[in-house]
This record gives sequence, structure tokens and C-alpha cells, in this order.
Amino acid sequence: MQELLRVQQRYADPEALAVLGDLAVDELATRWTVAGTQGAVTLGITQGGRLSANLESGMDEALPGVWESLLLAPRSLEVLIADGGFVERNFARPRWNTRLNSAGEVTLYRFWVADGNLVVEQRGGPREVIPLGDIGQVAWMPEAILARRAYLERWLKRQLPVRLANNLGLARPLPGVHVATCYLEFLMEIDWRLVVLAPALARANGKGEVDREIVWEAIRGSDGLLRAWCESARVGVAH
Repeated sequence: MQELLRVQQRYADPEALAVLGDLAVDELATRWTVAGTQGAVTLGITQGGRLSANLESGMDEALPGVWESLLLAPRSLEVLIADGGFVERNFARPRWNTRLNSAGEVTLYRFWVADGNLVVEQRGGPREVIPLGDIGQVAWMPEAILARRAYLERWLKRQLPVRLANNLGLARPLPGVHVATCYLEFLMEIDWRLVVLAPALARANGKGEVDREIVWEAIRGSDGLLRAWCESARVGVAH
């Protein structure tokens, strides 16, 4: 796999991908800081023109130039919620999750999105329906932004997204998309999921803002699915 990508000038080793990932997380953090919605804005990354270069270890000086060749654009909650493909692959199927209250009690529930609403159904309990149309008004606390960033940085230390990026790169024939672009697209997909799920869960918890506990609840409801995508090298996770 790697040799074929090298021949096509579309390979990037894990160290190079982690450097580019750091740049992406820094850019996201900058957008969160200046956004009046306190974290409701995320980014979309696409490849601007054909990128033909193998990115190997020791090429740190060249990586900023590669980063500049990518196209970044803000992606709002409204756009994400209206994106049928994103909603389908992230929220169409019910997934189990846990909620912790201040007394340390655990609630088991499953959640999914249907007809523009987040549906939360407790095990053996009631079902809540949370409209997604106004979750952009839910503010993110500074501690929540830090937890969101920490989770993305955790993914930069994992090998799973490298495997996924290589497989997605191979699935796009020449002239194709670079492995680095596939890697960054997946990183953005992680953030897209959090930017939708966390404020919706805040509303489900009766909170008017996203705090650190809500972010970690969103992470618990996301990590297994994201890992499964990588482990199965599922083509079509990111676009």
C-alpha cells in the first residue's frame, strides 16, 4: 500500500501527518477563539489543486508549504445539520452512551438523529426529542473548548487514522487526493461530530451551555464509532 502511494507521490508518514494535524488543531482553536458563538464554528478542508509530494520524516520545513496548499473554510452548524451524508454516517443508527450526574449516578441511553432532531431514549425510561435547529445558540465554556482540543490531540497520537487515510488515499485514483488530505478530512469529521452532538446533549441535560462534562459525554458517545471506522478502513467516512 505505502509503496503504491509513494509511486503516485501521495504518501505521508505518520510523523508528517501528526505535524499537519497539529497545524489543523491550531487553526481550529484560532477560529473558536474569534467566533462569537464560542465554538459553534468548525472547518472544512479540501485539497487545492493536485498535491504531488511524498511527505517523509525530517521534512518539517516543507510541511507548512503543504499546509498552505490546502483550502480551509468555516463550516457552520447549519451546514452540517443540512448535510444528509454527514448526518447519515454519524447519527442515523442508534448508539448507546452513558450520562453521569453530580451524584455519580450513571444513566444508560441511546441516541440518534431523525427529522432534524436528536432523539435520546433512556434504557427502560422516557424518550426526549431535542430540535437541532437552535443548538448553535448554546455557548461553549472555555473548559469545554480545552476538552474538545485535547480529544483531537489524542487522535494525533493514534495510528488508526493513519491506516484510514492510507486506505482512503488508495481508493481515490490518480489524479487523486493526497493521503495528508484524507487524514485531515477525518480529523475535521471528528470535530464536526462534536460540534453537533455536544450542544444537543447539553440541551438534553437541561444545560444552557456546553461544559467539560458535556464534551466528555459527547466523546464517550463518539469514540467507539470513530475507532470502528478506522479499524475497518471504511471508505467514505470523510469527504
